Amino acid sequence: MIADIKVTFCTYFKKIDKFIYPSEIYDEYTAFCLKQGCFSYRIGNGEEKTIYRGEFVICPPGKPFFRKVIDSIELCMIKFVCNEFDVFSNSIKVNDVLRYNYNLSKLEDCIFCGDMESQPIFSHYCRDIIYMLNESSFADRPFAEEKKYIENNYNKNISISELAKNSGYSVVHFINKFKSIYGCTPGQYLSDIRLRKAKELLACSYNTSKEVAFMCGFNDELYFIRFFKKHMGITPKEFRKNHIL
Repeated sequence: MIADIKVTFCTYFKKIDKFIYPSEIYDEYTAFCLKQGCFSYRIGNGEEKTIYRGEFVICPPGKPFFRKVIDSIELCMIKFVCNEFDVFSNSIKVNDVLRYNYNLSKLEDCIFCGDMESQPIFSHYCRDIIYMLNESSFADRPFAEEKKYIENNYNKNISISELAKNSGYSVVHFINKFKSIYGCTPGQYLSDIRLRKAKELLACSYNTSKEVAFMCGFNDELYFIRFFKKHMGITPKEFRKNHIL
């Protein structure tokens, strides 16, 4: 939980087709809360990413925030000061959409409000949104459950489309967001786990290549051998010969 939040600025934009400035640097934490549309952004030297409606992104103080509208956007921008805030470079999907949209609707008349202490009603809704953002960032963290599922079920037949469906995203969106968070696609992450486990079994057990294949989620030994050689440059048999304990 965060504390000692001080909202310093808030403004609402009903429609933006193009940002006036392609980039800006802010002195405070700056939250971009998107209600409609989408835009691409990049924080500092990070990767370019995309934020969609119902999501938010927070730019930390002193970091250049590059942005470009993809589809006309409606958003609320909130600046705030806080002792501690968990900031992710990726956009986060809000968990409580009804509460989020309700708060945003109450801020539609908040236009370039710089003296938030004299605007207690606006300040209240801004603070509630910030609390929501912090709660969502921890709950979403992002795709933590899906990532954990892959780790615990690497030896089973895992459907990426089912993982995407359960997370509430399309397959393409799920894969892209997973990669932006963890640096690899869900399929690559699964392959890395299976490869690591296969190497452990080959080096520390006397299971046959076929047994290792099935223990690591492969239904076909020949496919496992091709997979292993593609990633390691040698066959499982050759790896075992060089690494058996």
